[in-house]
Amino acid sequence: MTGTTATQNLTYPTSGDLLKDQGLYIQTLAEQLEARLNSHDADLARSKVPPFAVVEVLTPNGYPLSLPFVFDTVLIDTDGMVDLTVDARKIKLTRTGWWNVGIYAHMGASGCNPGFFSLYLDSDTNTSGVPIQQFQKENLVGYSAMVSEGDVQANVLPCDIHAYALSSGTSCSSSFTLNKARMWAYWVRDL
Repeated sequence: MTGTTATQNLTYPTSGDLLKDQGLYIQTLAEQLEARLNSHDADLARSKVPPFAVVEVLTPNGYPLSLPFVFDTVLIDTDGMVDLTVDARKIKLTRTGWWNVGIYAHMGASGCNPGFFSLYLDSDTNTSGVPIQQFQKENLVGYSAMVSEGDVQANVLPCDIHAYALSSGTSCSSSFTLNKARMWAYWVRDL
């Protein structure tokens, strides 16, 4: 005759149980405890703050086209994804899964007549050579503010996200002024 705990409804052997059944009762109790502990681990994992990082640059700088932007401020980093002293150009994705990544940039005139800027997000593990996201905006006169955002799949770690710009058109300059920019990466879910 097994007993049952008052709060968790777990069964355990008592002195009235047959000695030959003790092994089965202990196995049942161990399986029930394992299931209970695993459910607590799943609850803890869901309640943790997901990995999220935002970096920013506010000082206007000149950049050659196709070189990654260099960030100077970490606004948010919940999982050690950014170390500006090691590499100020990237956000390091810390777990496999689906991520929302994006870049906002306020840039000077492209100098193209006609032409436009393309704003790119890319990763070191992107073996296809194709940018993760790109956004094109005609920028004939004055300033341009652009956003590129999308969901990416990180299958392999390490995976570093960085941003850069290219121009396309006639009489484009080989550099541009980046007035300010903000790049982010937010873990969405498992693969």
